[in-house]
Amino acid sequence: GTVLMSNTPATPLLTRAAAADAAPASPLTASGQINDVPVPVIVADTTPQAPSWWVAVMAWKPPPPVNLKLSWHWAVLALSFASACYIFWTYINVAFPYPGAPTAPICSIAYSECLVIGVWSLWRFFVCQSQQDSLRISLVVASTLVMYGLLPVILASVSIPGIGGPTTFPGNHTPGSLTFFVWWGLTLLFGRRMDCGYCCTCVATRETCGYSSRHRTQRQRWLWLFVRHIKWLSVALMVLYIVCLMKFLHLPEKFTSFVTKWFWPVTLVPYYASLLLMPLLGNRNYCRWVCPFGAIYGISNKIGCFTIRAVKREECLHCRQCESVCDMGVPVEELVRTEGKVDSTDCVGCGRCVAVCPRKVLEIEDITTVVVKLTRVVKQRFRKTKDDQAKE
Repeated sequence: GTVLMSNTPATPLLTRAAAADAAPASPLTASGQINDVPVPVIVADTTPQAPSWWVAVMAWKPPPPVNLKLSWHWAVLALSFASACYIFWTYINVAFPYPGAPTAPICSIAYSECLVIGVWSLWRFFVCQSQQDSLRISLVVASTLVMYGLLPVILASVSIPGIGGPTTFPGNHTPGSLTFFVWWGLTLLFGRRMDCGYCCTCVATRETCGYSSRHRTQRQRWLWLFVRHIKWLSVALMVLYIVCLMKFLHLPEKFTSFVTKWFWPVTLVPYYASLLLMPLLGNRNYCRWVCPFGAIYGISNKIGCFTIRAVKREECLHCRQCESVCDMGVPVEELVRTEGKVDSTDCVGCGRCVAVCPRKVLEIEDITTVVVKLTRVVKQRFRKTKDDQAKE
């Protein structure tokens, strides 16, 4: 209702009940005063009131716009998890066959991985954030599909010799095979990225299907100090497996049979199961903490030609953008600050840290860099010798 105030606003106001108690016998004057004391006068509001349903209608507000980016993210994450489940199921279907297990090609592990990589690569190209990213993903997808999808079909009759006997092409992930050792030699020249950075079904699956889980990469300090070393147990098991393949050592038959029987399940079950954990632990969880092949090839980062060198170390802003894009959780900024280079066995040589650096502090070096430097030195010495001869 409407409240009529007296014309003396500085005087304290009294309620009608208080005014009545103060002067109960005095009538209320037309001016709104009781014994010259101003009081508020409540006048009934005769304005017609709208129905409650109309008030509710007029008070309704449309919901906030849907965050399409967030919605699409969750949709992609759900489809990614479904694809990971499909790959895991096909592995179980082949490795541990059960009565009535389907035998169609689409239910085999070799087919499922290539199918998932091929389909998800289309989406991956759509969300590429830079030209360097587009180029790298193109190389990863193309090399993986050719190396592990096309060539094994074309070269199905080709056998790769090895310590444990012949294996099928390509065999670079078969410990003891000739290709395995040749691939290791290539990592000495080009670093671990020869396998884990550009040519592996693992990296192709996790860079396409698992790309939506990159933001879940765990970077806690204790993971770098302790947990990442668990993979050396897998390396020890791999070395033991290769030793058991050497028949000339005449190791106990029961022991060698036990190791060779359980090596692959112990290695592959965690690999395919880790695909299901990508939404929780990031897309490179297996590569960081379990993979024996990546650890073996990573040794080449220490003893080979590959390194990521801080050529402009003094210009580093310590912004840690390099660390924020590293899926392997490598403390790039710390290594640059303390050592002036990144040659960790965990580095897969993807080059994201190099590309994102605002001051271009980092550069990748491998055998090509060594050859260029040697060529430059030889040219300088040849030119110096020629100049000396001309002076004589």
